[in-house]
Amino acid sequence: MLLERVIFSFFIIFTLLSLLLSIKIFDDVLKIESQKFTWDNFSILFPYKKMDLSEYKTINSSNIQLSFGLYKSNNDDTETLLSTSLSQKARAKARNTLSKKLKSKFKMSKHKANKYAEVIVDVSSTERIDPDLMVALIRTESNFDENAISHANAVGPAQIIEKFWLNYCPGNLKEISHNIKCSAKIINKYLKRCNNNLVCALKMYNVGPSNLDKNDYYLKAGKRYITKINKYLKYFSGRTINLTISI
Repeated sequence: MLLERVIFSFFIIFTLLSLLLSIKIFDDVLKIESQKFTWDNFSILFPYKKMDLSEYKTINSSNIQLSFGLYKSNNDDTETLLSTSLSQKARAKARNTLSKKLKSKFKMSKHKANKYAEVIVDVSSTERIDPDLMVALIRTESNFDENAISHANAVGPAQIIEKFWLNYCPGNLKEISHNIKCSAKIINKYLKRCNNNLVCALKMYNVGPSNLDKNDYYLKAGKRYITKINKYLKYFSGRTINLTISI
């Protein structure tokens, strides 16, 4: 009888210790996961198919509203969250995905699609900007003509006016990668000025900050520009800029 009590007592103690150990391990796991995946660590929303998140390094981001406030998505493939520190493997995968979409949607040659995909993915990663948005902007500005020059002397695929932006983006603005990177930097500059309002930032990109509310001509020009961006963004990715977030 005494032996049975001892065995039973030992069993109870063992069970309690196992339970406490399990709780401790679970609590440690939760702490680790919460450090990895806090809301502050999410970055810009990229429109690629779901990938293994272990391929990406998380970063701190103060722009979480950019990920979730700008787009109305009808496509589950937009759920992947990538950081600015893409691994080589992830970057190659993203380039390949974007290149295929460019070829399919805009009937580009393989060489041209690969060239633009490489630049756009790299710029989007380093400047933390949505690559589909960059695609829509370039399609609107120049139809992917890297040699385009406008009547206002805006140059390259993203139509940068050198006399305004050469000091901000030192280098050859006619070169495709520098041109597109400068475009992303300008948008980010305007996003800060517009309190992360993309509609406002894109209108500034089109008509200039000083002309944003200058008169009816520029108001209509800005609206037409957003309509065009939205048209190509929806065509390319199935998403649109959330126009309820307006200036």
